[in-house]
Amino acid sequence: MGSTNQSKEGYLAIGTSTAPTIPLDVTGTANMTTLSIGGTAVTATAVQLNYVAGVTSAIQTQLNAKAPLASPTFIGNVTVPTPTVDTDAATKAYVDALTLNCTITSTSSTTFAYATCPAGTTRTGGGCVYALYQDASHYQYNRPVGDDQWECRGYPNYVVVAYIVCCDII
Repeated sequence: MGSTNQSKEGYLAIGTSTAPTIPLDVTGTANMTTLSIGGTAVTATAVQLNYVAGVTSAIQTQLNAKAPLASPTFIGNVTVPTPTVDTDAATKAYVDALTLNCTITSTSSTTFAYATCPAGTTRTGGGCVYALYQDASHYQYNRPVGDDQWECRGYPNYVVVAYIVCCDII
């Protein structure tokens, strides 16, 4: 395909495949299998080119300006929305404004004792007190149970006191 006078199957040839010679302005649709701009072949598909619609500066420069995913460092004021679920980020001011309402509950019995948190609170600690023992090696259990109990077990017929610390956030 050489000059502009040649056509084949409804197509107009301009220049040659290795040396185009006539500029072409297209209004509407131009169907082509290859495209070179300034001597550089464009290898992106039309779909890929449409991804960059509206980009006003170098994409790599914009990406380089973003914080890294691993251990980002921020300067200035960072805005964080109020957390709504356990995995949301929170600001120091938000955490500082929280108030813990804690209670200590205890029960005593012989051999076994269980202390349980009131509904709506979370166990934050607990323990056992064993009466009438020479040393602390005479207990069998001193452990949390589930999410809201503390279990204590001593030797038969000795007094055992179980205590639990339960808190809720106000």
